[in-house]
Amino acid sequence: MTTMDQQIAVRYCPDCGVAEEGPGRFCTNCFHLKGAEPNVRAATFLRRLAAYLLDIPLFIVTLGIGWIIWWLFTLANGQTPGKQVVGIQAVRADGRPLGWGLTFVREFIIKGLLIGFLSNLTFGIVFVVNYLFPMFDKNLQALHDKMMSSVVVKDDPLPASRARIDTTNDPWGGDGPRQVTG
Repeated sequence: MTTMDQQIAVRYCPDCGVAEEGPGRFCTNCFHLKGAEPNVRAATFLRRLAAYLLDIPLFIVTLGIGWIIWWLFTLANGQTPGKQVVGIQAVRADGRPLGWGLTFVREFIIKGLLIGFLSNLTFGIVFVVNYLFPMFDKNLQALHDKMMSSVVVKDDPLPASRARIDTTNDPWGGDGPRQVTG
Protein backbone atom coordinates (compact mmCIF):
# COMPACT_ATOMS: atom_id res chain seq x y z
CA MET A 1 0.00 0.00 0.00
CA THR A 2 1.43 3.37 -0.96
CA THR A 3 1.60 6.40 1.27
CA MET A 4 -1.18 8.09 -0.72
CA ASP A 5 -3.45 5.04 -0.26
CA GLN A 6 -2.84 5.13 3.48
CA GLN A 7 -3.74 8.83 3.65
CA ILE A 8 -7.00 8.30 1.78
CA ALA A 9 -8.09 5.60 4.27
CA VAL A 10 -7.87 7.99 7.25
CA ARG A 11 -11.23 8.89 8.81
CA TYR A 12 -11.74 12.04 10.82
CA CYS A 13 -13.79 12.47 13.98
CA PRO A 14 -16.92 14.52 13.16
CA ASP A 15 -16.69 16.29 16.53
CA CYS A 16 -13.05 17.33 16.87
CA GLY A 17 -11.65 16.78 13.36
CA VAL A 18 -8.75 14.63 14.59
CA ALA A 19 -7.85 11.51 12.61
CA GLU A 20 -9.51 8.49 14.22
CA GLU A 21 -6.69 6.11 14.91
CA GLY A 22 -6.15 3.06 17.02
CA PRO A 23 -8.46 0.49 18.54
CA GLY A 24 -11.48 1.29 20.60
CA ARG A 25 -15.00 2.48 19.96
CA PHE A 26 -14.34 6.12 20.92
CA CYS A 27 -12.19 8.95 19.55
CA THR A 28 -9.11 9.17 21.74
CA ASN A 29 -9.24 12.98 21.61
CA CYS A 30 -12.89 13.87 22.42
CA PHE A 31 -14.48 10.46 23.24
CA HIS A 32 -16.93 10.63 20.30
CA LEU A 33 -18.46 7.21 19.53
CA LYS A 34 -16.91 6.16 16.21
CA GLY A 35 -19.48 5.75 13.43
CA ALA A 36 -22.25 7.52 15.36
CA GLU A 37 -23.93 10.88 14.84
CA PRO A 38 -21.92 13.96 15.87
CA ASN A 39 -21.90 14.79 19.60
CA VAL A 40 -22.42 11.19 20.77
CA ARG A 41 -19.74 10.99 23.46
CA ALA A 42 -18.78 8.44 26.08
CA ALA A 43 -20.20 8.80 29.56
CA THR A 44 -17.49 9.19 32.18
CA PHE A 45 -16.93 6.59 34.87
CA LEU A 46 -18.08 9.11 37.51
CA ARG A 47 -21.38 9.72 35.70
CA ARG A 48 -21.97 5.98 35.48
CA LEU A 49 -21.17 5.60 39.18
CA ALA A 50 -23.45 8.52 40.09
CA ALA A 51 -26.32 6.95 38.11
CA TYR A 52 -25.87 3.64 39.92
CA LEU A 53 -25.65 5.31 43.33
CA LEU A 54 -28.72 7.47 42.59
CA ASP A 55 -30.82 4.44 41.68
CA ILE A 56 -30.57 3.18 45.28
CA PRO A 57 -32.07 6.21 47.12
CA LEU A 58 -34.57 6.77 44.28
CA PHE A 59 -35.77 3.20 44.81
CA ILE A 60 -36.12 3.78 48.55
CA VAL A 61 -37.82 7.19 48.26
CA THR A 62 -40.40 5.92 45.76
CA LEU A 63 -40.98 2.79 47.88
CA GLY A 64 -39.84 0.62 45.00
CA ILE A 65 -43.14 0.78 43.14
CA GLY A 66 -42.57 4.31 41.79
CA TRP A 67 -39.02 3.43 40.78
CA ILE A 68 -40.18 0.29 38.90
CA ILE A 69 -42.85 2.27 37.03
CA TRP A 70 -40.31 5.03 36.23
CA TRP A 71 -37.80 2.33 35.20
CA LEU A 72 -40.28 0.71 32.81
CA PHE A 73 -40.80 4.06 31.06
CA THR A 74 -37.10 5.00 30.86
CA LEU A 75 -36.04 1.61 29.45
CA ALA A 76 -37.19 2.72 25.98
CA ASN A 77 -34.42 5.35 26.06
CA GLY A 78 -31.72 2.96 27.28
CA GLN A 79 -31.90 4.40 30.77
CA THR A 80 -32.65 3.67 34.39
CA PRO A 81 -34.06 6.47 36.58
CA GLY A 82 -30.52 7.20 37.82
CA LYS A 83 -29.15 7.35 34.27
CA GLN A 84 -31.96 9.72 33.30
CA VAL A 85 -31.17 12.06 36.21
CA VAL A 86 -27.42 12.26 35.40
CA GLY A 87 -27.98 12.45 31.62
CA ILE A 88 -26.53 9.20 30.26
CA GLN A 89 -27.97 6.30 28.29
CA ALA A 90 -26.99 2.89 26.97
CA VAL A 91 -26.89 2.51 23.18
CA ARG A 92 -25.72 -0.14 20.75
CA ALA A 93 -22.02 -0.12 19.93
CA ASP A 94 -22.77 1.66 16.63
CA GLY A 95 -24.75 4.43 18.35
CA ARG A 96 -28.25 3.20 17.53
CA PRO A 97 -30.74 3.07 20.43
CA LEU A 98 -31.08 -0.21 22.33
CA GLY A 99 -34.84 0.11 22.64
CA TRP A 100 -37.04 -1.20 25.42
CA GLY A 101 -36.46 -4.94 24.89
CA LEU A 102 -32.66 -4.92 24.70
CA THR A 103 -32.42 -2.46 27.59
CA PHE A 104 -34.65 -4.76 29.66
CA VAL A 105 -32.35 -7.72 28.85
CA ARG A 106 -29.27 -5.61 29.67
CA GLU A 107 -30.58 -4.18 32.94
CA PHE A 108 -32.69 -6.99 34.36
CA ILE A 109 -31.40 -10.28 32.94
CA ILE A 110 -27.69 -9.55 32.48
CA LYS A 111 -27.01 -7.02 35.28
CA GLY A 112 -29.70 -8.04 37.72
CA LEU A 113 -29.91 -11.81 37.42
CA LEU A 114 -26.61 -12.97 35.86
CA ILE A 115 -24.18 -10.48 37.44
CA GLY A 116 -26.19 -10.63 40.70
CA PHE A 117 -26.06 -14.44 40.80
CA LEU A 118 -22.34 -14.57 39.98
CA SER A 119 -21.67 -11.85 42.56
CA ASN A 120 -23.38 -13.93 45.24
CA LEU A 121 -21.26 -16.94 44.31
CA THR A 122 -18.03 -14.91 44.45
CA PHE A 123 -18.87 -12.82 47.53
CA GLY A 124 -19.26 -9.63 45.48
CA ILE A 125 -16.08 -9.92 43.41
CA VAL A 126 -17.95 -10.14 40.07
CA PHE A 127 -20.02 -7.07 41.06
CA VAL A 128 -16.91 -5.00 41.79
CA VAL A 129 -15.07 -6.19 38.66
CA ASN A 130 -18.13 -5.48 36.50
CA TYR A 131 -18.51 -1.89 37.70
CA LEU A 132 -14.78 -1.06 37.70
CA PHE A 133 -14.16 -2.63 34.27
CA PRO A 134 -14.89 0.57 32.26
CA MET A 135 -11.95 2.29 33.98
CA PHE A 136 -9.52 -0.13 32.34
CA ASP A 137 -11.25 -1.05 29.08
CA LYS A 138 -10.29 0.70 25.82
CA ASN A 139 -13.99 0.70 24.82
CA LEU A 140 -15.12 2.02 28.22
CA GLN A 141 -17.45 -0.97 28.62
CA ALA A 142 -18.43 -2.90 31.73
CA LEU A 143 -18.79 -6.68 31.48
CA HIS A 144 -22.56 -6.38 30.98
CA ASP A 145 -21.91 -3.86 28.15
CA LYS A 146 -19.61 -6.35 26.44
CA MET A 147 -22.23 -9.10 26.70
CA MET A 148 -24.84 -6.83 25.07
CA SER A 149 -22.49 -5.00 22.63
CA SER A 150 -23.60 -1.73 24.20
CA VAL A 151 -21.86 1.43 25.35
CA VAL A 152 -22.96 4.19 27.70
CA VAL A 153 -22.97 7.71 26.26
CA LYS A 154 -23.92 11.18 27.41
CA ASP A 155 -27.54 11.99 26.74
CA ASP A 156 -26.84 15.72 26.64
CA PRO A 157 -25.30 16.62 23.27
CA LEU A 158 -22.96 19.54 22.87
CA PRO A 159 -25.05 22.73 22.78
CA ALA A 160 -25.23 24.38 19.35
CA SER A 161 -23.81 27.58 20.85
CA ARG A 162 -20.52 25.77 21.59
CA ALA A 163 -20.24 24.10 18.19
CA ARG A 164 -18.98 25.55 14.96
CA ILE A 165 -18.75 24.05 11.52
CA ASP A 166 -15.36 23.57 9.91
CA THR A 167 -15.99 23.91 6.17
CA THR A 168 -12.42 23.01 5.22
CA ASN A 169 -12.41 19.76 3.30
CA ASP A 170 -9.43 17.52 3.79
CA PRO A 171 -7.21 17.28 0.66
CA TRP A 172 -8.06 13.64 -0.01
CA GLY A 173 -11.76 14.07 -0.71
CA GLY A 174 -13.07 13.51 2.81
CA ASP A 175 -16.68 13.60 3.79
CA GLY A 176 -17.20 17.35 3.73
CA PRO A 177 -17.83 19.73 6.62
CA ARG A 178 -17.05 18.47 10.10
CA GLN A 179 -18.42 19.81 13.35
CA VAL A 180 -15.66 21.01 15.65
CA THR A 181 -15.93 21.96 19.30
CA GLY A 182 -15.12 25.57 20.08
